[in-house]
Amino acid sequence: MRTFSVKSFAVKCGSAISDNSANLNGGAIYVGSTVYSLTVDGSSTISGNHASSSGGAMRAFSVKFFALKGGSAISDNSANLNGGAIDVYETVDTLTVDGRSTISGNSAGDSGGAIYVNGTVGTLTVDGSSTISGNRAGYVGCTGDRFVYSGPQLRNPPLGSRPAPAIECRFQLLGGRLTSGADDGLEASQAPDSVTVVRLEVGPELNRTLSYTAGGGISYNISIVSNVRANGSESAHWAHFGLAFVGVDLTLVDSTIQGVPLSATGPLLACWYNGSGGAVHIQANSSAVWLHGTKMEHNTAECGSGGAIYIGGSVSALTVDGSSTISGNHAGDSGGAISFQSYVTTLTVDGSSNISGNSAGYIGGAIHFGYIVETLTVDGNSTISDNSAIRGGAMYFNSYAHALTVDGSSTISGNSAGDSGGAIYVNGTVGTLTVDGSSTISGNRANDSARARGAATGSGR
Repeated sequence: MRTFSVKSFAVKCGSAISDNSANLNGGAIYVGSTVYSLTVDGSSTISGNHASSSGGAMRAFSVKFFALKGGSAISDNSANLNGGAIDVYETVDTLTVDGRSTISGNSAGDSGGAIYVNGTVGTLTVDGSSTISGNRAGYVGCTGDRFVYSGPQLRNPPLGSRPAPAIECRFQLLGGRLTSGADDGLEASQAPDSVTVVRLEVGPELNRTLSYTAGGGISYNISIVSNVRANGSESAHWAHFGLAFVGVDLTLVDSTIQGVPLSATGPLLACWYNGSGGAVHIQANSSAVWLHGTKMEHNTAECGSGGAIYIGGSVSALTVDGSSTISGNHAGDSGGAISFQSYVTTLTVDGSSNISGNSAGYIGGAIHFGYIVETLTVDGNSTISDNSAIRGGAMYFNSYAHALTVDGSSTISGNSAGDSGGAIYVNGTVGTLTVDGSSTISGNRANDSARARGAATGSGR
């Protein structure tokens, strides 16, 4: 079959692409080659589309220019894997959201709740009072004492003797501590609606199988393999297992695993798939990301990184300015709002912008830097406040940071960490830290008070 590039694709003048579905990729549109120009303009909408694999509304090999503008909206699209609305297999040269447009309510079972780009993005710009909100990556199972999952993978569980579909799963503890009696972290918990979940928290690498039996004598085997996050003496925080099921009564067949009795107390969060980039997932590099006069709120990466934005490669410059707001985003692992996995040259928060109320289940309540950061500047009466994580309530630096500057009456305040670094945690060294121009770093707190790590923590390595 021959594939052709698309020179120009436009949705405009109040038009709509809605309620389409595909059993594989691209719920409404699939392009196996390059789209040179994709424009959604003039209060047009792309909504309610679904793909059983990737690209709830659209999947393309690459896109040269993509613009959402003129009060248009991409909303309520979904995909079982990547890109709840749009999935791009390779690269996007220019991606722009402008003119009071919105990207909201999209969801992906794995990564990129709204947009997933498997390659590089040249420039990403969100401008003109536009909003990216309420998007989600990764599926939730049990949280606290109630079952809240309603994703497509578990909607129609197999019956009879046929096993459930195998998918990857990660878990994270939300509160309390689960113990198995041997500190190997293997746990089982029965939810009120008879959905059993299992979690592996600490200890060495494990490879074990639990056997469950469902109503009617149906048996399920669950293979569990730990994902050890080695960091000094730090233990694993995540686990994978290869089977998910719901809709049948489950009971634990063997109450011990290799002679270890199981007990479970405290709230638990179970996530089907990892889920990074609650709104936007860029797998490779980006030369420039600019958020100007923008709201990026209440996006979620259920168990992964980057509640709003995840960038897997290096970033030359990220700028948040023009009274932008990044708030209420959450990531189950790292970077409640934004997660960078590689080198960042410059990050600037300026022009009375606000990064607040974001949270991460592990590190970097607002921003997570996975590698070297050359320059980070908070300036122009900007605020980073009320963010939270276990380490680095506001920001977590996993490596060297050359220069951190807080200037121009800016504030870093009210951030909190369950362990260390109420505001900032640096897992390496900092070249210079400058607080100037009537700026303040105040009211941040960390529970690791014995080591006096309230505002900033550095490992000194």
